[in-house]
Amino acid sequence: MNVPIALGFLFFSFFLYRYQKEINALTQQKVTVLLNFFIVKQILPSETQAKFISHLLSYIKGGYSLEEAKRKSLALFSKHEKEILESKNSITEKFYQTALASGCKVNQIFSLLKKSLDQESRFKKSILSISSQITLQVWIICFIPIFLFAALIIIDYSWINECLRNNTSLALFSASISLTAFSFFWISKIKSNFLEKDKSSQIKLFPNLILNTVLYLSSGTDAETAHQKSFIEQKTEFQFYFKSEHISDDYFNNIRSQYLNLLNNSIKYGSPISQDLFQLIDDIYFHIQLTAEENIKKLPIHLLTPLFICSFPSCAFVLMGLIYPKLSGL
Repeated sequence: MNVPIALGFLFFSFFLYRYQKEINALTQQKVTVLLNFFIVKQILPSETQAKFISHLLSYIKGGYSLEEAKRKSLALFSKHEKEILESKNSITEKFYQTALASGCKVNQIFSLLKKSLDQESRFKKSILSISSQITLQVWIICFIPIFLFAALIIIDYSWINECLRNNTSLALFSASISLTAFSFFWISKIKSNFLEKDKSSQIKLFPNLILNTVLYLSSGTDAETAHQKSFIEQKTEFQFYFKSEHISDDYFNNIRSQYLNLLNNSIKYGSPISQDLFQLIDDIYFHIQLTAEENIKKLPIHLLTPLFICSFPSCAFVLMGLIYPKLSGL
């Protein structure tokens, strides 16, 4: 009876190995959602706001007033999503209130805002997808000893029972469990350090400055005043970084120069710059996505150390614990 089970297990293992790319392609999205269930909630605001703007513009084109279009659009969302959309910190709500008060060109400004929010959502989803795949692969390797132990219990429980009565085997199994737990902690620490390093980049806060500047420009404020009002609303850390003359980040310097040049052109010649500012946001998100993907692809290299020091020896200890009672009985 054990021979067919063993052969079935080996066949299943070969099947997974042979068609791993196809299986990964089929399950990639579900796995991404599963592993990042709580993280996905963090990117919901930009996604929700982009969908809301899409519905809002549809109703406006259908002849509804701005207020009616908002009321009908909100009816399509859940209670949680409505709270996001109607929050005072929601950029969509801020633009809506500005459009209502100033009567600016709603279609144009909301279309540009939707494009920006879509770009933000795409970049975050792309990063989450890549990090999820890497995380899944690493956790599978980490838990190989447990999978191996569980498979052998199914194949031949009497063998495992014999091993559990042997003190040396128990010691080896205990060492394997300890190494697996330590490997789990170590890998989690490395991953969290990478994520914190990625979050610390000040360039990620630049789009918020630009969006708020566009918001004030839409209300009829001049470029200089719009920048000043927007700048005051930013985080203190970003304000100091923006004003600093000695910044090592060349890309941040380049974006800051482009942003200030657009403001100066608007101040001197009165030229409209909203569309150019939204294009600048798209460029920033594209750069952030490329940088983040490069950093995440370096993550497996840093994970090799815990794998070789903890995970692989853990597998060896499980095998030694299984083999030892048989060898000692010879």
